[in-house]
Amino acid sequence: MVETLQPTALGLIILWPSLATVTVALRVYTRISMRQFFLDDYTIVVAWSFAIGQAVMVYLYSLKSWQGYHYYDIPDLSVEDRMQASKYDLANQLLYNPILALVKASIIFFLWRLEDKRKVIRWSLTSFFILNLGLAIATFLADLCQCTPVAYYWNHYGADEYDAEGNVAEKAGTCIQQVNFFLITAGLSVLTDILIMIIPAAMVWKLKLKRSKKIAVWAVMSLGWVVAVIGAVRIALYYYRFQPENIDRSYSVAYTISGAEVNIAIIASSGPALKAFTKKYIPNLLDTSRGNMSYSTRGYAHGRALELSGYSSQKATDNFVSQPGRSTDDQYGTGILKTSSYDVDTSSQEAIVPNRSTRTPSERSEFEFFGLKSIR
Repeated sequence: MVETLQPTALGLIILWPSLATVTVALRVYTRISMRQFFLDDYTIVVAWSFAIGQAVMVYLYSLKSWQGYHYYDIPDLSVEDRMQASKYDLANQLLYNPILALVKASIIFFLWRLEDKRKVIRWSLTSFFILNLGLAIATFLADLCQCTPVAYYWNHYGADEYDAEGNVAEKAGTCIQQVNFFLITAGLSVLTDILIMIIPAAMVWKLKLKRSKKIAVWAVMSLGWVVAVIGAVRIALYYYRFQPENIDRSYSVAYTISGAEVNIAIIASSGPALKAFTKKYIPNLLDTSRGNMSYSTRGYAHGRALELSGYSSQKATDNFVSQPGRSTDDQYGTGILKTSSYDVDTSSQEAIVPNRSTRTPSERSEFEFFGLKSIR
């Protein structure tokens, strides 16, 4: 019986986009049910649709090129089969970087909605957005044009001239150092994953919260650290895959890690947005931390005002705390009682001012996920 890893590879190719589909469906359902759909949601839906397309391309590539089989078990493939497999492979490459760029753009849009007014934060978000966009365009074009002419990437099997021993005698085109290109772009992807984790850390670190709480808030806002780890593993796997001594490259499932990376990125970026879903349908899931997410009594709101601002209790009570009453949030299952909404001036750490804009229920649920009304 022929030994093969292909069923495992195909299972992994299907698994990760399936999980991402469930996650995005819950996110979209929650947003639509609350009649709120933001730019970060639109962006992640586009990223998800590209990820589905990538999964289809990798699946077809696996079948056409006999991935998962030992090289000596693969039958002689026709030129047409090799060309078709290369087209699927190129399509996979062209989709990979844009998906990650869209996920990072979605995270930036979400962080913008946290309304941190410090110039360093706003400039950091804007600079990272430009960097992310520039890298997405540059890597896409470089990927597309890695061979000259472009079609040489897949038609070299039929266009090149071979000698009697089967060696290439004359090439019909040229290509860049593809392995180096893959490793460099993978490294840049991990670098941007790390950069996007620094911004949320800066946003929460000056808040007057316990260090453990700050770390917890940062961990949720920066779930991209999971993607950074996977990206680093991908670099190691691809480095080994393309080593000259690795002659049995087809007998592996390592090539499926790109699909895992992009879909886990989509899942991780949806974490904060799914808070509204858990509040509506699984209200007891986060009971242990509910005290940090609800402003249910006058005394508690007063205490939070003291904790964040250091103001005297009388001044905080007189100026900033309204009488609690049942909020319209209850129809969304958030269980938040009506109080004033506070904005934290993190630049001075000396004031809490009422939020003059009325937030929608879904916006409140995201901010209260972090135990805050907003970051100013």
